[in-house]
Amino acid sequence: MRETAESWTLTEEELGLIDLIRDEVIKWRSLCQTAEHFLALGAVVSGLDDLIAGHEPKSSASVSLDHLVGEESRSTTIKLDQDQLELGQSACFHDSSIGGDSESRVDGFFSNGNAPSESNVLGWLNACAALRGLANSLEVELFDLPEI
Repeated sequence: MRETAESWTLTEEELGLIDLIRDEVIKWRSLCQTAEHFLALGAVVSGLDDLIAGHEPKSSASVSLDHLVGEESRSTTIKLDQDQLELGQSACFHDSSIGGDSESRVDGFFSNGNAPSESNVLGWLNACAALRGLANSLEVELFDLPEI
């Protein structure tokens, strides 16, 4: 028997945002190059499906959509586990004449009774859409897969 996602206490609006996040992440599959990429992306989608269905996620993983050119990179990241869903972005560059810089931020954080603003999630989705056409790799971490 599956545990309900009572600890998540998601509203209908939050479930709608999670559905939009799921739709975006599915679009990343064209960048999967290894079995590990497919497994991690599947774990995230499966976990989001669990949340939408009102259950606690049974899988956990982190997937980053990356655009790497020379010494410059931009990424959008989703990380999901049984207790939280985190959406983030990062960018870094390096120039031998002036050095380098990096920035990272969390755009959205869902957890026990906490949820990001709709505008932050939509901002992350817009960043993903802008980066998706430029992205040239995925970076993944698999933490836990659902039982079959």
